[in-house]
Amino acid sequence: MSLSKSSSSLPTPSLLKQPDLSAAAFVASNATVIGQVDIGTGASIWYGAVVRGDVESIQVGEHTNIQDGAILHGDPDQPTVLEAYVTVGHRAVVHSAHIETGCLIGIGAIVLNGVR
Repeated sequence: MSLSKSSSSLPTPSLLKQPDLSAAAFVASNATVIGQVDIGTGASIWYGAVVRGDVESIQVGEHTNIQDGAILHGDPDQPTVLEAYVTVGHRAVVHSAHIETGCLIGIGAIVLNGVR
């Protein structure tokens, strides 16, 4: 199957909504945060992290820590949710998953669609 630019099976990025970073305790200067992203009070996003809410929404709970090089993303109709006091380790990937309060996602872990 080939896809062209006009193919309707490709998701349309939602770049119109700007993330609200006002409650975040820290967002590193080279972190990338785009699209439908809600950041809780006291949350931190560290160097080289990527939080892409361009296809589906991402919620980052209060005092959650997204460490260096981590990536958060999601598929259409499958939001990514990190509840409060979550730590996402260095270079970990969280994709369309729901991570509950207090969880630690280890360094280099890959957490995919539907995990809760």
